[in-house]
Amino acid sequence: MKFYLLSLLFTMAFVSCQKSNLDGGAGTNNNSSNNSHDNSIRNNVKPSSITVSINGDPMKVTSISYDRSSSTFNLSAQNSLQKVDVYCFHIYGSSGLNYQYQDSLNYSVRDDSLSAWYTTRATNYGRVDFDCCAFPVADSIVAGNFSGLFALEGKDDLSVVGNFYLVFK
Repeated sequence: MKFYLLSLLFTMAFVSCQKSNLDGGAGTNNNSSNNSHDNSIRNNVKPSSITVSINGDPMKVTSISYDRSSSTFNLSAQNSLQKVDVYCFHIYGSSGLNYQYQDSLNYSVRDDSLSAWYTTRATNYGRVDFDCCAFPVADSIVAGNFSGLFALEGKDDLSVVGNFYLVFK
């Protein structure tokens, strides 16, 4: 009986020491912030990201946003003068290894950060593809790519392509 009691005490001490090392220990001041980027790093999960290229040139992305509901999935990547919005809606089932839905891709520009956005929609609404088996309305990592061709008045067509890796919890 003493052996089992000592084994139990040793195991409890060992587990509490490991927990203490993971959370900074009892009574210590942990200065890490509580945002999703820090939590992703702490949990060894790659943080959410969106990359965009305009006519083959990388767009500097200074801000991203994304959300989803039971039948919609939306994401945006922007800087002070350019913005790309991707909308997926009426998600209604799967076909092969991907999901069926309607989508729309918008590209917006403005002359300066105080001007209003000028927005145009991709010809044929653009295209959004999710990586295999990534259902965009479940708590999970949702990854994929998007592309669209934009007809601009008096200018050559504009090609927008991008990738997304979004962490939903």
